[in-house]
Amino acid sequence: MAMKQAEIQKLVKDTVFTEIKDLFAQNGEQFGDFEIAIPVQIDGEGEFWGKVSVVCGQIKDTKTSSAFDPFVAREGWELDKEIKARAKAEKERIKAEKLARSKAKAKS
Repeated sequence: MAMKQAEIQKLVKDTVFTEIKDLFAQNGEQFGDFEIAIPVQIDGEGEFWGKVSVVCGQIKDTKTSSAFDPFVAREGWELDKEIKARAKAEKERIKAEKLARSKAKAKS
């Protein structure tokens, strides 16, 4: 008998979470069904906790959205990073131009 979508999603989350939990068995602290906190030591700053939550992407296409595809998601993420980097570089260029103009004004 075929599994229901909710059963598949829970199994995916259980499997992924178990792998993550096994990696951090010594120092991770589980605080939810699919959530774990992992301590990170930052030199000179102390210990901090990062949180990891496991979710299951949509497993099949519907009328309103597509099934999760990690390769498509990665492409979107990379494009978003590139757009943000260009915007940051443009902002820094404008700031440098303004600074140069104000220095030039101050000299005259």
